[in-house]
Amino acid sequence: MTAALLSASRDGNTHHINGLLEAGANLLTVDEQGRSALHLAVKFGCEDAVCALLKRAPPELLELREYKKGQTALHKAAASGRQKICQLLVQAGACPAVRDANGKRPKRLACDVNDRQLAHYLQREELLFLISHGSDRVTV
Repeated sequence: MTAALLSASRDGNTHHINGLLEAGANLLTVDEQGRSALHLAVKFGCEDAVCALLKRAPPELLELREYKKGQTALHKAAASGRQKICQLLVQAGACPAVRDANGKRPKRLACDVNDRQLAHYLQREELLFLISHGSDRVTV
């Protein structure tokens, strides 16, 4: 069931995702690279799949990091310039102030792909997050 959920998420097949989740598929399982279904839906720009996964997402799903770069789904979305997906993730509770294994926050990854609008949005969300939660909640 895990492989099927990862595949459906990568392909953006929300009907299959919903069926697998109804059948008890675990959203916290990852592939051999440490990528969750959410990471894959984000990477391939499957906005509807991201929405379907976020509806049932436990809070820790937003904090899962893939193995190679230590990136969350929000890092992946920012690095791909996916503004709408970044907004969905932040609204769901993703931390915009967390750093990846290279010390980069999502706003920096948006800058790296020359997406100023996304970088500005993420910077604003990072500041709001730090004001409301303090720096104690930010993991490195």
